[in-house]
Amino acid sequence: MTPTRRVIRAKMAEVTRSLPPAHRVLEIGIAGDDPPGANREFVRLAEGGIYQTADKDAALKPDLVLDLTLTWSPVLCVQPFDLVICSQVLEHIWELEAAVISLWRLTALGGCCLVDMPFCYPPHGQPGSDPDYWRLTPAGLKRLLHRAGFGQVEVWVDPAWLAVGAIARKQLTSEEVLSA
Repeated sequence: MTPTRRVIRAKMAEVTRSLPPAHRVLEIGIAGDDPPGANREFVRLAEGGIYQTADKDAALKPDLVLDLTLTWSPVLCVQPFDLVICSQVLEHIWELEAAVISLWRLTALGGCCLVDMPFCYPPHGQPGSDPDYWRLTPAGLKRLLHRAGFGQVEVWVDPAWLAVGAIARKQLTSEEVLSA
């Protein structure tokens, strides 16, 4: 397990303890160091809740095949999820803003999205297929999530600055409340 993954798994355990049990959970990006669905151990599912995995690579056998950069996909039309986990994925996506907007669309009203990515960690990934493009500061990640529509964003950085992450909540804005 990489040092970054170790830091992120500890933070995932800490953050998810504060969340209520989720009815629908989606873990995005299941390729990598951990087996698919490895973050499930940190999530408290409500009785009868579901935990699904998603990846753009159908060969990995995710529950849902999803490319976060597409403006339309069948997955984006399903019932949104109470918790969306996107760990160590965004640094591999060239169209970063489109991907974060898709995360917002996948998150249910009142739900949360957990995202993280490396910061002071060497570039990684498969040359030619999924290279490593991005490192965001805490302020950059927060702004990106706010611009996508998340109302409340709490960012974190581990003490060694190996990783940066956030828990973003999807809330109604005052304008949406008034027009409802």
